[in-house]
Amino acid sequence: MAVGFSISNVSKQGKKTLSILTSYIPQILSKQGSSCQAEVYVSIRGNTLFHDNGRYLFVLLKTLASSFSKVAINRLSLTDYYRMGTYGRKIFSISNLVVDNSLPAERKDRLLIYDRSAPDLSGWRSRIRIETDISLAQPDDVPWVLMPYCMHPNVYTLFERAEIQALRCSARTLRLFFTGSVRPSLYSGRGFWQTAGFDLMSRVQIIDTIKANLGDAIAQIDTQEDLDPLLSADAPNKIVLGDSQQIYVQPRNWLPLLSRCNFFICPPGIDMPLCHNAIEAMAVGTIPLLNYPHWFSPGLEDLHTCISYRTESELIEKVGLICSMPVAQIAEMRENVIHYYETHLAFDGFYQRLNSTNHPQQTLFLNTGDRNILERITPTSVIWG
Repeated sequence: MAVGFSISNVSKQGKKTLSILTSYIPQILSKQGSSCQAEVYVSIRGNTLFHDNGRYLFVLLKTLASSFSKVAINRLSLTDYYRMGTYGRKIFSISNLVVDNSLPAERKDRLLIYDRSAPDLSGWRSRIRIETDISLAQPDDVPWVLMPYCMHPNVYTLFERAEIQALRCSARTLRLFFTGSVRPSLYSGRGFWQTAGFDLMSRVQIIDTIKANLGDAIAQIDTQEDLDPLLSADAPNKIVLGDSQQIYVQPRNWLPLLSRCNFFICPPGIDMPLCHNAIEAMAVGTIPLLNYPHWFSPGLEDLHTCISYRTESELIEKVGLICSMPVAQIAEMRENVIHYYETHLAFDGFYQRLNSTNHPQQTLFLNTGDRNILERITPTSVIWG
């Protein structure tokens, strides 16, 4: 008996595959081009950059494309497209990115960035090998750098650098603010956080500690209507807390909201202690309150570029300090935070330094937040070096 075929006969997984295929074909065709004019050629042969929905692949290519006139990449097969996920597929929005599976013949003025499986390394002006194992000890055989940790991929698509810089001049009406997920199933910390060198309070523990000890100073927001009055009137001694399950901030409103705060509570993420919210806060001149200053490179300094703590009692003490801090001291710390961001976290300056070196071969360590790697970190690892 003949069986008719229709889209309704296709399994859910089959529908997803078909949807991805129909998206992939026009997008990959639009990016096919020659790398002969590219300043940077990116050769990816492994799968590590596809971790976490491809956000690290996207940020690498997006920030490279913001710093160089043309970037070429070798590998964007249908399988890659499927693996890279929601954020990785944003690379097709990068206007000056081309896909070219052939290495350019003329290389002496070009930069090659590649992962573990090396292509032809001859003739390039400079070569940079990507290494995602941040648990390794500092190399002593080749020059190396640690790529700055990134903001959320949405930030790089929604905000131009000039707009981020302009937000630093926003009126600061919130003294100390937090909104985000505090789901215990996700944010109660990991077992390896209690090992030597980590010793971290989890996000749930941090927010619960503040609520239990500073209830009189807390303004809990559950809706946008709760937040709006606080944005229009100065609340110098208030700790404003929100839960993203009750109040959701649209991605386009996130940085403007952060820019209205003097301080932002930046608790650890799910697996990665270093959370992208801390980078976003610093980008707009908001001072982070956090318990992982040594995860930055160089490390953040308490009362200079951050407010840091380790224990519950120290957290309560530092929150009290924040609520009573003079305006002049806050302004000085804000300038320190902006200077740190521009010097160590802004990608355009980072790539300029990377591209201007005289070393023909470098290693670029990139933190992808892979739990298997994080579990191997020790105080001698490159991430803390």
